[in-house]
Amino acid sequence: MLAAAQPLHGLTFALLHLASMRVTVLVVPSRLAATAQSVYGTLSVGLATALLTLVSGPLYQQIGARALLIMAALCLAALPMCAGLPASLMDLPGTRGGHDA
Repeated sequence: MLAAAQPLHGLTFALLHLASMRVTVLVVPSRLAATAQSVYGTLSVGLATALLTLVSGPLYQQIGARALLIMAALCLAALPMCAGLPASLMDLPGTRGGHDA
């Protein structure tokens, strides 16, 4: 099971990372690109992963596999933020919906 799931995890992480870099390129001024990538790497990849890893062990120990439902709820909580992205990104210059595409 793990051998089948791990490539899917790698693919979804790669897609998330590429999407995050695309948003960064479109939203952040080029002179702040390195700073924005550092903040993204530190907060979303580093800090969030570290905190959720620390919480997930004791949580899994307490409630077992039901802890995965909490993880799914965290993903669902992020969907409203994702729902607004495509429309707002399509209006930016350099995209198909932008003025100079």
